[in-house]
Amino acid sequence: TEEDIACGSAPLSDADADQWLADTKNPQQYAQQLLGGSGGFAKCRRFWWAHFLGCFKGTDPEGWASEVEGLRERYQKLIEKNKVKKTSLTALDPNVFHPLANVAHNPWAVKHESEELMNEIWKDVERTFSERDFFQSEAVRRGMQRVLFTWCKQHSELSYRQGMNEIVGVIFEMIGREQYGGLAFSNPFARIFSGTFEHIEADAFTIFEALMGTGKLKLMFMPAPTPRRTSGVTASGGLPSSSSGGGTSAGGVRSIARKPISAASLGLGG
Repeated sequence: TEEDIACGSAPLSDADADQWLADTKNPQQYAQQLLGGSGGFAKCRRFWWAHFLGCFKGTDPEGWASEVEGLRERYQKLIEKNKVKKTSLTALDPNVFHPLANVAHNPWAVKHESEELMNEIWKDVERTFSERDFFQSEAVRRGMQRVLFTWCKQHSELSYRQGMNEIVGVIFEMIGREQYGGLAFSNPFARIFSGTFEHIEADAFTIFEALMGTGKLKLMFMPAPTPRRTSGVTASGGLPSSSSGGGTSAGGVRSIARKPISAASLGLGG
């Protein structure tokens, strides 16, 4: 079992469950209250962040609880999928697959790459908000590492970038603070706001994945696009002469004036 998480805040109560149930009757009205500053200190963000990021398709508490449990199962399956089991390595033909074999999809190479990725993530996780008691928990740190590793294995085209660890850290602490402490353990509220560590970790993955995708935070970590070069050869086969809109290099090739890339051009707003 994982160690208990010291959250520094009182667990969610039955009164919080009643208020959440009332707020779910009209989610858009609740969102407007929060945006207008009249909603007070927002609780139950563990649900609302996922809800407004489109993680749920249901329309009632029982449906949402079932979806949350399904997403938790999906996360556990992804963890198992990304494991390279020792038994699977020892069962390989050593004449074909070994640590130095230059063959496609070599499980030994996959294992080595996974270990390197885990180590890279861990270096940043160890430094993430380390002054806060919450992040001094070994269980929390390892949970953050698994969340980041699992997401990166699903998005190998980008993989890990510094800064992702801080986003996961904020999500992890928020979820850790929102655990149900009442007695009705089988109702939808208790199932959604479970205090089981593996549920906290899985919910953190769900919200992080949604923020990076639906929330478009992934764009923050994408490499800058390579400027496209236009051909310097004219229809007649010669080099173009200089004209307004660009200068001419020493070799006679016209340079192209390029507009700077703006946030608006990337769909991030003005």
